[in-house]
Amino acid sequence: MSGVREWASVIVLAALAAGILQYLMPTGSMERVTRLVIGAFIICSILLPVGRLVRQLDVQAFAQGEGAAAPNRQYQDTVNRQTAEAAQDAVRTVVIATLSEKGIQCKNVALNMDTNEDGRISITKVFVSLDQKESGKLQETKKLLEKELGLTTEVTADGGS
Repeated sequence: MSGVREWASVIVLAALAAGILQYLMPTGSMERVTRLVIGAFIICSILLPVGRLVRQLDVQAFAQGEGAAAPNRQYQDTVNRQTAEAAQDAVRTVVIATLSEKGIQCKNVALNMDTNEDGRISITKVFVSLDQKESGKLQETKKLLEKELGLTTEVTADGGS
């Protein structure tokens, strides 16, 4: 309540000061500039306490600690999971496109991924499964993918349909 009273006092004093300044300013070429400056002064005197209130609310939310940190942690976990899924999808797309260009039928692509303590995602190995018909191209496919991806790749031929 005292904050509202203080805010109202500041606005009244600012309006009073602006009125006195406007009364004392002579008319002429500087009148428009003076009115602009006085208007900006009034607006600042109204908004300054609002800015202080917002900062105070931010500090209070930060001071709550665990309650405020839980939603942030959940949000960060969701972002990390989505980033990992996007990285997997991107590598799968590159593998399938590269093999398609060479006429090789890919059955499955799996990735071995790690997340470092600083949040970086690293792909340690790519596992590619080809159809049994492609078993003669395992080494060629492995070299092609390692060159294209720059990652350690394991290529196997799957006997299932």
